[in-house]
Amino acid sequence: MALGKDWIESISSGKLSKVFSDLYPNSSDQASRYSELLRIYADRFGFSGEVRLFSTPGRTELAGNHTDHNHGRVIAGSVHLDAVAAVGPATEEGLVRVFSTDLDQEFIVSLHTLEVNPEEMGSTEALIRGVAAWFVQKDKRIGGFSMVLQSNVLRGSGLSSSACVEVLFATVFDRVYNGGTVSPVQRAICGQFAENVYFGKPSGLMDQTACSVGGVVGIDFKNPQDPQVSKVEVDFGASGYRLAIINTKSDHTGGADDYGAMPREMKLVAQALGAQVLAEVEPSRFWGDFLPLKTQLPGRAMARAGHFFLENARVPRMLACLTARPPDFASWLRMVAESGNSSYKYLQNAIDEVENQDYALAIMLAEAYEGCSGQQVVARVHGGGLGGTIQVYVPQGDWTEFVRHMETGLGEGCVIPLRIRNYGSIEIEEIL
Repeated sequence: MALGKDWIESISSGKLSKVFSDLYPNSSDQASRYSELLRIYADRFGFSGEVRLFSTPGRTELAGNHTDHNHGRVIAGSVHLDAVAAVGPATEEGLVRVFSTDLDQEFIVSLHTLEVNPEEMGSTEALIRGVAAWFVQKDKRIGGFSMVLQSNVLRGSGLSSSACVEVLFATVFDRVYNGGTVSPVQRAICGQFAENVYFGKPSGLMDQTACSVGGVVGIDFKNPQDPQVSKVEVDFGASGYRLAIINTKSDHTGGADDYGAMPREMKLVAQALGAQVLAEVEPSRFWGDFLPLKTQLPGRAMARAGHFFLENARVPRMLACLTARPPDFASWLRMVAESGNSSYKYLQNAIDEVENQDYALAIMLAEAYEGCSGQQVVARVHGGGLGGTIQVYVPQGDWTEFVRHMETGLGEGCVIPLRIRNYGSIEIEEIL
């Protein structure tokens, strides 16, 4: 731990240069970013006590679209876009004060009251209270703190800006009050609890796990209280492609009802087959009973269940592509396209409104690009869907022209390259 002025000295002297290069592709931008974070902290809370720095990454889903909430399998990766925080002593006992530089807004939560507050649903206050409540339920310590928060994880982009912040709060409570004794997977479970119970969004556990663990991970949620997580060493740069997301300019943060319909409809099919979630159902039962199920259940629920079974079977094959030596990137990209196709046609999470075809237009524009490399751009629905972003794999030789092509159709800055980050949610001191 260090005083705020000591952190500023470390940044100006270059002592954090290695940390920045490990976490970010453009590390030169980070010295000013962290310095500004500390300056704002000093202005709001002063530098009278120790200040601690934290970073939690966003995530990109690589395979397993909308399978986690039915206890299926996924592949995800943490990315260099992150939320960073300067954290210091509470201004009064049991009080959490969080100032968001992005929203220019302060959130204040008293930890003396940890019950669910229906009026807080969908708010940052709900996430803070929910994370604290989980720690108390697990007989962990909690306490107040003062925080300045800045995030470049695009809100509503499908990069899990909410999961990122949940896991950040869990990491702060853990490191500051529990000595870092809570595992990354348990921090993820804590974040999901806060989002499901206090925030009011029925998310699965993939987003929080990817943000918390870091790197590329394969996750099996068969037992959601003890998910099986395997880290995969992979260099997407060696594939000859660059990984990126495209901002469709359609914000999906308002689609909670549409989002909630996907797990709900899948579970409707599971219940018709005598189970609670689709992972408990043998795929052969679904396909064998297809006709009687089709006569008693909504067609969209059937299509979404079919997507689950197809996607859940695809994930192990895709993991095998990454773990092969050398990795089988050609097969990987073919199955990325299959996954996106299934999401669009069967899961139908690309359809937000009849009039709003931002997803379709972005995918169409990306797939219409004809480059000079002879390799094709692979584009797919990304993450939760319902707006936000699409994911693309772009031949490296076509990168510059592809960006120009997309910006002509969607506007400057719509293409956001991603670098997989090897660290999950951390206190900066851990990697000094």
